[in-house]
Amino acid sequence: MKKLTSGYINYFQPDGSTAGIKVVAFKNINPANSFQLDYVRFIAKGINYMISSFVYWSDRNNKPVDRIILTNKSLAKNIDFSVSHAAYVITQIKELFTMDFTRQKYRGGARTIKLNKTFIDFMKVYSENDYTAFIEAHNIQDSDMLYALRQIYMYRVWGLADSQLSKDQKESKKQFIDDNKDHLHFVATSNKSDLARIDYINKHSQHLSEMQSNQLDKIREASKLGKLVHYLHSVLIRLEQKISAVLFHKNKENDTSDKVKHSTINGNSNQGESVAEASAKSAAQKIPEDSPGDMDIRDYYSFMALWNYIALDNAIPKLEILTEGRKQSIDRITKIHSKGDLFKAVKNIRYLYHDSSVYKYKITFERFIQSETFLKTLELSSFDHRVEELDFMDKIQAMRSFNAIVNEVPEFTTHAEAKDWWKLNK
Repeated sequence: MKKLTSGYINYFQPDGSTAGIKVVAFKNINPANSFQLDYVRFIAKGINYMISSFVYWSDRNNKPVDRIILTNKSLAKNIDFSVSHAAYVITQIKELFTMDFTRQKYRGGARTIKLNKTFIDFMKVYSENDYTAFIEAHNIQDSDMLYALRQIYMYRVWGLADSQLSKDQKESKKQFIDDNKDHLHFVATSNKSDLARIDYINKHSQHLSEMQSNQLDKIREASKLGKLVHYLHSVLIRLEQKISAVLFHKNKENDTSDKVKHSTINGNSNQGESVAEASAKSAAQKIPEDSPGDMDIRDYYSFMALWNYIALDNAIPKLEILTEGRKQSIDRITKIHSKGDLFKAVKNIRYLYHDSSVYKYKITFERFIQSETFLKTLELSSFDHRVEELDFMDKIQAMRSFNAIVNEVPEFTTHAEAKDWWKLNK
């Protein structure tokens, strides 16, 4: 399938009429790179292949198509799994979005697939609130279906063009793409081996923190045994992303510096004014900001870094940005209790048991900061009997990791400075 990163396709509305829509690949990556990725469930790869097929046939026919024929064999071949499992994946897609699939007799599991408004509505979902609303609106309760939908949500590579979205949806989409930059980087570099990634990071290891260097050492050792486990692979992609971001910003700064030098040499710039402007900007950036309660800027980001570290191995949504509302919630907790209690309660999250029939997540920030939940979590001193307890050495290692995460966060002068650091390290 040739590289196609955008296209117009048709879908069916509830009254039976068709409507056109433009779809685009996130960050202009080649969607075909997502078909055979390791560490990604087949349901997500199946969706990516299905949308790509609509775009392909629309491009080939030079007009938007409203249906395609998909066979178990072609799906299995393109996303690299068994034909029998392909039939299961197609059935899951049909049931999740109540699509109209028509079996083609005597054609080896071929189906005519029509996209519907339900599916297009899902392609507009880019925030956790909208995601939850979609589940409730379509009454999706089966745990296997919820898991499949989550995989599609996280690992899709196609979205609707901004012209098809509301202002809020555009903002949510922008944030969604930023939140999933590690996966999109993995898709864009799908032909790169783990060993090549390790070598690339190692060449620029001076940009890694002590903790990240230790992570790289563990990944290097684990790679000698074969394929990396999912967690270590995720860390590897995150480290590569950090190095890429650092080098990108350095190159950008060098380009800017060269342009300034060129302008000064060849132009009629007033050097006195330039120095004065730079001095004024520098002074403005150093104006201290108030931090209510006992929390300073570093404390907020230390809290988020620790939360996200624990979220890696637990059913917990990560924190992506520090909003004013979150700051106020944290301040309220620390005024009632203390900063030490706040961090202690976060560490105690690992003691909790997750009952997916009650809550989708083990805990969320919104539940965590509720008075009763916070107090219960703070006072935990041992694992729930339904959770496998760590042995003594694992507990020691966990505490060391927690401390390393917090200590890695530097001091900040302004929230703007902290936000820049967070974008590179979250």
